[in-house]
Amino acid sequence: MSAENTQKPIVIHVPKTGGTTLIVALTGERRQRRADDSYRHILWIDPSKKIRMTSNAGDIFEPGGASKYQNRQLTLVLRNPIDRLESEYNFLGNRTEFRALWERTNTSEYPSTFDAFVKTPSASESMTKFLLGKDLYDPTPIEESAYECLIDRLDELDFTFGVTEEMARTVANAEHRLGIVCEKELERHRTSIHKTPRDVDWPMIESHFRANNPMDLRLYQEVKSRFESQIRELPSDALDGRTFVGDAYNGLLGYVRSTERRVPFEIHQELLADKDAFAAWKKANIHALLHMHVMALKKCGEDGRIYLLEWLTRAADKFLPEDGPFEPDPSDPLHSLRTLTVQLFGDAD
Repeated sequence: MSAENTQKPIVIHVPKTGGTTLIVALTGERRQRRADDSYRHILWIDPSKKIRMTSNAGDIFEPGGASKYQNRQLTLVLRNPIDRLESEYNFLGNRTEFRALWERTNTSEYPSTFDAFVKTPSASESMTKFLLGKDLYDPTPIEESAYECLIDRLDELDFTFGVTEEMARTVANAEHRLGIVCEKELERHRTSIHKTPRDVDWPMIESHFRANNPMDLRLYQEVKSRFESQIRELPSDALDGRTFVGDAYNGLLGYVRSTERRVPFEIHQELLADKDAFAAWKKANIHALLHMHVMALKKCGEDGRIYLLEWLTRAADKFLPEDGPFEPDPSDPLHSLRTLTVQLFGDAD
């Protein structure tokens, strides 16, 4: 870092690009940070009400941002746009507060399929909108002039670039350019718990995505090309010994520990035949559910797989009839969760 630059580097964390994994690698901070000057992410305007969520990255890319941040180092990682949006669709869809935000913004239910999500203006150009400081689910189109200003800013400021698909080289690039040293074994954080399988209609979804997200596709290529230029400067041994650990079960623990008092059944929102009835059921059984959660946490030793097995066993004993056929699979408790969710809350037919 130059003598003039004594402020902390800025990490711009576009949602679902592996930013939490990168933050932990760069800083060693293990708890989820709130967005601030050195951490650009999404945040609730009023956390107590959760009516509006926005990005705090916009001032970097608006007119005047070049002079305001000329002495700062910035890190930006992007992900293949359709993969990122698919991950965001699944991530937000099993969180009640984000479904409610969608319904308020769009006056319609959260889309039941990824294709329906892709075709809405509220899901278009989401990476570009985030960088420009727009609200989550903002349907307003982006002006070409604003996009061009964003691209210009990538060359006007001291950016370190990365792409999610090459996280090992992304971390190595950050080490090299920021003058830091990261652990050789890094944990993947906030891995998606539930991914809707891709079906035969995927090529059609890709076509709809390309039509609605030309700026995001161009933006990704702009960042990727700059990343590839930067990594040519890496030492030959930059990637030696770097490994990543962690899976969906790590993400599960973060999900159930939320202040929203989430329960594992909510992971499969698409399987709940009557969401209002489920919400009423959860409210009526909240004390039993919290007790099950606490007891499973005590047993699991920070292992999400063990947590879910413990929780499923207790949930089946509590809520299934005595003759209800259910036995959690130790090798795949997430699949067992899906089975139990259908048994308890799926369509009767």
